[in-house]
Amino acid sequence: MYRPLPSLRKADKSKFVEMFGEPLVDNGKPFSECISINPKKTEKKDWTSELEVSFIPMTSVGEHGEITTSETRIYYKVKSGFTYFSENDVLFAKITPCMENGKSAIAKDLKNFIGFGSTEFHVLRPIKNI
Repeated sequence: MYRPLPSLRKADKSKFVEMFGEPLVDNGKPFSECISINPKKTEKKDWTSELEVSFIPMTSVGEHGEITTSETRIYYKVKSGFTYFSENDVLFAKITPCMENGKSAIAKDLKNFIGFGSTEFHVLRPIKNI
């Protein structure tokens, strides 16, 4: 059974569906209960100020799911003022025209499995076992 995303404009929903497919309902759960949106840095307990992490500006995300993860920064320089994400999170542009152009990617090959980047990203994290 399919359930639409009610909060997206028609054009935005169309781009989302084109990129990720129609959100499915899993065991009666709506899409919004199957993901965490913009998750907090709850696992940061082992992170040191000098930890090297990936840094992903909007220019490092393509319009067809590609991502460049070669840029790194030191954690204490990016821990505030940037969007946090981790390995396998989905980065989805929230600002026009980037959203309309389809800028999104799965965060892969992140330094220490941690990334920070543009504040113009929505971060979608699948909830385990759903």
